[in-house]
Amino acid sequence: CGFAMLPAYMGLYLGDNDATSEGHRSLIRQLGKALLVGGSVTAGFVVLFGFAGIIIGLGARSLVQGILPWVGLIMGIGLTFVGAWMLGGGKLYTGFATRAASHMGNPSTVSVKGYFLFGLSYATASLSCTLSLFLLVVGTSFAVSSIATSFGQYILYSLGMGFVIMALTLSM
Repeated sequence: CGFAMLPAYMGLYLGDNDATSEGHRSLIRQLGKALLVGGSVTAGFVVLFGFAGIIIGLGARSLVQGILPWVGLIMGIGLTFVGAWMLGGGKLYTGFATRAASHMGNPSTVSVKGYFLFGLSYATASLSCTLSLFLLVVGTSFAVSSIATSFGQYILYSLGMGFVIMALTLSM
C-alpha cells in the first residue's frame, strides 16, 4: 500500500510551484527545500509509528503471552466478513480521509504542514495493509526486549521509510 502512494507523493512534490521553479533557484536552495519536504514527510512517519509503538507497547506484554494470536485471528475473520459484505454490495465509507485531505490545501501550493499530513497518511496506508503481520513481528519484540528497545524499532522503521522518501525527494 505504501508503494501505491509513491507516485502521489512524487506528483505532489513535482506539482509544488515553489519546488519546481528551478530556473530561479540555486542548487543549495533546491536541496534545502527537498530536505525540508522530505523531513516533513518523515516526521509524519515518525509520529504515526511512534504513536503505534506506544499504543502497542502499553498492552503488548500481556497480549504477547497468548492473546496476540487470537487478536490476529479475530481481525482476519472480521476482515473476511467485511470483504464479503462489500462484495455483496455493502459500502464502507467514512469522510475522515476526505476531511484530512482538505487540510492539505491546494496541491500546487502545499505547505510543510501539508507534507507532514501526507506523511501521516502515507504511514497509515502502509500500516493498514500489514497490521496483522506488523503486530506479530514487531509486537513480539516487547516480549523479548525492553520497551525502549522495542519503541526504538518503531522509530527506526519510520526512519527507514523516511530515508527512501528523502532519497527520492533529493533525486527529483
